[in-house]
Amino acid sequence: MTGSTRSSVKVMLDASAILAWVFEEKGFSAIEQVLDAAAITSANMVEVLYVAMSRGYPGDVEVLHEDLLDTGLLEVAVTEADSVRAAELISLSRDQRQHPNDPALSLGDGLCIAVAERMGLPIAGGDEHWDDLTLRTPYHLFR
Repeated sequence: MTGSTRSSVKVMLDASAILAWVFEEKGFSAIEQVLDAAAITSANMVEVLYVAMSRGYPGDVEVLHEDLLDTGLLEVAVTEADSVRAAELISLSRDQRQHPNDPALSLGDGLCIAVAERMGLPIAGGDEHWDDLTLRTPYHLFR
C-alpha cells in the first residue's frame, strides 16, 4: 500500500484541497498540515492530475502522482457500495437545487463523500454547497 496506513488516516481530502496545495492557493497551508494523515479517492486523484495538467503544472504528471503519495497521502480505491452511495448523493444534491444552475455534486464529489462515509472520516474540501447536504460524516471548508 502506498502512502499512509489506514489507521493513521484522519481526514479525506477532495480534489480542490490537493490542487490548492499543489498550486499554493488560499488554504494550502491547512492542507499541508494534514497531508501525511489524509486520504483521497482514486477518482479524485485522477481529477487532481488532469486538472493540474490543464492548469499548466510544469512537471510530469507521473512524478506529481508519486510526489503526492510520498507525502503520506493515501489513495483509496472505490468499492461497489461507494458507487451506489455516490449515485444517491449526486441525485439528492440535484433534487435539492432551487434552480437548475445551482451547484450540485460532481462524480468526484459523490465518490469522495461515499468513501469518507465508509471509512468514517471527516472531509476537508472547498465547496460551500456541500454544507447544504445531509452527510453521514462531518464536512469542513479548508479555505
